[in-house]
Amino acid sequence: MSRETTTESAVNSSPEGGRHQQPKRERPVSDVLSDEQNKSYLTYITLLFAIVGVGYGLTGALGIRMLFEESADAGLAIGFFLIVLFGVMVFTGPILGAISGLQLQRHMTDTREALITAFVSGTIGYVAMTVVSVLVTVLLIPSTDSADTSSGGGSDLFELGEIFVPLIVMAIPVGLVAAGMIYLDDKFLA
Repeated sequence: MSRETTTESAVNSSPEGGRHQQPKRERPVSDVLSDEQNKSYLTYITLLFAIVGVGYGLTGALGIRMLFEESADAGLAIGFFLIVLFGVMVFTGPILGAISGLQLQRHMTDTREALITAFVSGTIGYVAMTVVSVLVTVLLIPSTDSADTSSGGGSDLFELGEIFVPLIVMAIPVGLVAAGMIYLDDKFLA
C-alpha cells in the first residue's frame, strides 16, 4: 500500500504542475489522535488487546482453580502458574503489536498519522490487556487462607501503583513494534 505524508500530497497535487508550493503543515500529534477516524482505529486496537487480556485472565483464573483443587501445595502451584501466565502475556504483547500495526496499515493512508496511531494504540492496548488480565484473574481466583499473601488477602497481591511505571515502560516496545510494521510496509512494500 503506497502512502503519502501530508507534505508529499501537498507538493504532488500542485495545480501549477511541478512548481513547488509551500508544503501543507503536518497536524500536531494531539490533532492526529483527536481525529474521529483515528480515534476509531485507536479504540479498535485497544479493544483487541483488552479482549486478549480477558482471555488471559479467564485462562489464569480457570487454571488456578484447577490447580488449587488438585494440589496439596496450592500456594506454590498458583504462584508458578501466575508467573508462567505473566511470561506468556509479556512475550505475546509484541506479537499483538505487530498484528495491530498490520491491521492499521491496511486502512490508513497517511504514513505519519499511521505511525502515531499505531504507536499509541499498541502502547495503550498493551496496558489495557495487562490490566484487564490481572483484574479478571484476581477477581475470579478463589480466596482461601492458603492463597493469602502476607498482607492478608488473596486479591491483595500487589499495589497497582507499584507496577504502573514498569507496565508503561514494558508497553512502549509494543507500541514501537506496531509503528515498526507501518514503517516496514511503507519502506519495502510501497
